[in-house]
Amino acid sequence: MKNDFDLVVLVDCWPSDHPDVQDECKYFYQRLVSKLSTMNFKYVALATYEGGNPLEGTDTFETDPYIIQSLKSASEGPHVYTKHCLTIQDVYKNFPHLHTEKNLKILVGGQSWWACLHWRPLGFFGWVNQNQVVHSHPDLVYTEGKRPPTSFDKGFENDPYFKWQRETNCVDHTYWTEELRYDFPSDKPPHRDEYLKYLYM
Repeated sequence: MKNDFDLVVLVDCWPSDHPDVQDECKYFYQRLVSKLSTMNFKYVALATYEGGNPLEGTDTFETDPYIIQSLKSASEGPHVYTKHCLTIQDVYKNFPHLHTEKNLKILVGGQSWWACLHWRPLGFFGWVNQNQVVHSHPDLVYTEGKRPPTSFDKGFENDPYFKWQRETNCVDHTYWTEELRYDFPSDKPPHRDEYLKYLYM
């Protein structure tokens, strides 16, 4: 069985030649496009928020051109519809048929893990706070650092914010979540350094 995703959200996939983007991102973008090509979807929200510094003339809302040119799905081939969206309201304006769907299957990828992917308006928190189930996959996420993680499966399994579960009855092998790991008003998640050990163990 394969999932038919109602929407793919790509967070902050800025151009790989941007001065604030790590060199390894171009390889991540290739991996992301390759994995998405095995999945079923038609609609894509390019959630590229402002990157760079306007005072230095490096600010941009652009998505990497390789992704734009190469993006395709298993079900639609290259005939996927992409729109620049920054909020959930933008998503419903650009893809109005989604507003009538009660249980959306949303697939989120991009960069960077534990930062924009979690906290942007169209990141994990944004959708879970709307009572939606969010899917993702190790090949669709990137974390900034001096070296790639040993295993991003450990990143999902030990995410200090969300309880991710591995999809076992689907060949896409995604993780999904709809539940926070902590009661934030009364609990304290672990420090970032404690969590990062799971990515490099």
